[in-house]
Amino acid sequence: MVNPQHGFSEGNLVRLKDGGPLMSVKFAIGVLLLCVWTDPGGRARRGTFSHHQLELVTDAELLWVRVAARLASRWHVVAASC
Repeated sequence: MVNPQHGFSEGNLVRLKDGGPLMSVKFAIGVLLLCVWTDPGGRARRGTFSHHQLELVTDAELLWVRVAARLASRWHVVAASC
């Protein structure tokens, strides 16, 4: 159920407005949201954020993230220096 105070609900995929990993909303306490994510080392992380700090991740963004991750696992980009 969508919380009328901020528009987020349990299970939404979110990201900090400043960037960062994809996170899943576990539950809301008033205007605060408990989110979980996996860090680059594969460790489970959690944190509490104000709804003002977060934005919903759209299906198109999620698709792009999955494509980029798949490409990154198959290709290594090397920057040439001049």
